[in-house]
Amino acid sequence: MDIANDITGIFSDQWSAGSVSARGVKLGDAADCVEKSTIQNSTRLDLNGYAENSSHSELPLSERIASTIEHGGWLQTSDGINYRIENGKVAQFGFFQDALSSLGISQEADIIANLGKPDDIQRFTRHGQPAEAEYYYSNKQLLVIWSSPFNMLLNINIGPKHVR
Repeated sequence: MDIANDITGIFSDQWSAGSVSARGVKLGDAADCVEKSTIQNSTRLDLNGYAENSSHSELPLSERIASTIEHGGWLQTSDGINYRIENGKVAQFGFFQDALSSLGISQEADIIANLGKPDDIQRFTRHGQPAEAEYYYSNKQLLVIWSSPFNMLLNINIGPKHVR
C-alpha cells in the first residue's frame, strides 16, 4: 500500500508501518531510492535529533542532499511527504499540510476519535502558552503532532523511531 496515495489507511486496525511505502519508498530502503527531483530542501539533524540551523543551509541543494544522506536528517519534498534518513536508509516518513488534508482531522479531539487512545501524549508550551501536543501510537508506529496556536494537525511521522 502506498500511503502517499491514501493516508487514511492509518485509521485501519490492520495498519502496519512496515507494510507501506511512500511514493514507492519503504522504511529501511536506501536513501537513494527517494526521487531527487521531488526534493526541495534537506535538513541535517544534530546529535540530539533536532534540525541543525548552521551553514548546512547555505550549501547548494545537491550538496545538502548528499550531506543529509551521509549524516542523517530530513529530505523534504514539494508534496508534503518527507523522509528521515538515518545511516543512509529511510527511517521514517513525515507527512505535512496538504498531504494530511484527506484525514479530515480539524479538531484535536479528532485524533483520538479516529486513531484511538494513544500510548502517550506530551504537551509543550512556548512563553507560557500551549504550543504542540504529541500523540504517540507505538503499536502503529505513529507520532501525531497537533499545533495548538494554529488549531491544526501539524504533521504525522510514521516509523519505529519518533524524531521530530
